[in-house]
Amino acid sequence: MFFLIDRLFSTISTLTLVPSLLLNKKRFTCDVHHETFTNNIDKLRTSFEIQITSPPTIPVIYGYSSRNRLMNGSYLILSCQSFGGYPLGTLSWYRLENGKFNLIDNSSIIFPEKNLIENNISMIITPSDNNLTYSCHAMNDYLNSIGQTLQANITLQVACKTFIYFSIF
Repeated sequence: MFFLIDRLFSTISTLTLVPSLLLNKKRFTCDVHHETFTNNIDKLRTSFEIQITSPPTIPVIYGYSSRNRLMNGSYLILSCQSFGGYPLGTLSWYRLENGKFNLIDNSSIIFPEKNLIENNISMIITPSDNNLTYSCHAMNDYLNSIGQTLQANITLQVACKTFIYFSIF
């Protein structure tokens, strides 16, 4: 008489890691060995690589305060900065027109030694800039993976010169 005894086992291996930039791009491998594997199939293997990402800070806009009014014809430089995040990302400037943000500049500068990204735009102020909203958007791999963007907005106030003419008869 022949008896078949159920000898099927499952083995689970768990690796617990604390996220750290020291683990970024590190490859981990799990091998399965068993005495019954033959014909050069002496192990099963799976590998994975860790990618550590984090968001940058919310961008900050420098160069203009909403308490100040700009004069028609004046020169304005707006600077947008964001710190941190891994990897460092990009900053893009948008202008709100007809209810939609339109890209006007995406030439951000990366300063890895300062852990900083920056994007500057310059313009000559015209009356049409009055009440226009400019927006600086920060993006990196982390934010992209969760479908989010960080942004800061600023609305310009332009004071236009008015002339009053008097006629004396």
